Amino acid sequence: AICYGICFGVELTFYLQAAYWFRLQFGFDEIISGVLVTIWSSMNLPARPYGGYCSDSYNIQKRVNLLACILGLEGVFTLIFGLSLTYNNYNYSIIFTVIIMLLFSWTVQMAEGILFSIVPFIAATGDDKFTAKAKGHVMGIVSSGGNLGATIFIFALFIPFTKQYGDNYDDEGIDGALWNPWIILGVIIMICSTTALFIKFTEKEIQRSNRLREDNDIMYV
Repeated sequence: AICYGICFGVELTFYLQAAYWFRLQFGFDEIISGVLVTIWSSMNLPARPYGGYCSDSYNIQKRVNLLACILGLEGVFTLIFGLSLTYNNYNYSIIFTVIIMLLFSWTVQMAEGILFSIVPFIAATGDDKFTAKAKGHVMGIVSSGGNLGATIFIFALFIPFTKQYGDNYDDEGIDGALWNPWIILGVIIMICSTTALFIKFTEKEIQRSNRLREDNDIMYV
């Protein structure tokens, strides 16, 4: 749920906040800002399937490690995206921000694809009766993390920033701002990405997941 909160939760946060920041820092109107957000969301189509495609090459434990790496990269690109917004106001090309935005989006969507190549196996590889029947429980808990993550990010980072600084900015970025919610969000993502490394499967569970993959057992996957 934490991992989904820092990928899908970040996606929801971007949809809610990015247009405001493009208007604030680059002076774009609502149409141009909306187009940039749409470009970000269009990365869903190639990046999510690609994340699932890449994870198909690995066993369940290596998928978890891959997820941690992609989430860590997502945090890095989020941080750089925040820096480009803070110090890019009218002084540098928007192209740099857009390139970072696309890399940011790619890692977010790719992480989501990888995560949902892992989730079905969490219940499928369990030995106890409850775990074996808990596929819906696991899926529900994980998916709820996305909305919860977005809610926390909005109320803890972006609303306080807007209340404190509003629309005040100058040629160096937000006037008087000592912090940027996108930068803080990037640091949070990098820290939380390490939680994926705490997901451990036993050798028996890895072997069982491999058999399920080879058998294409749709009852589990």
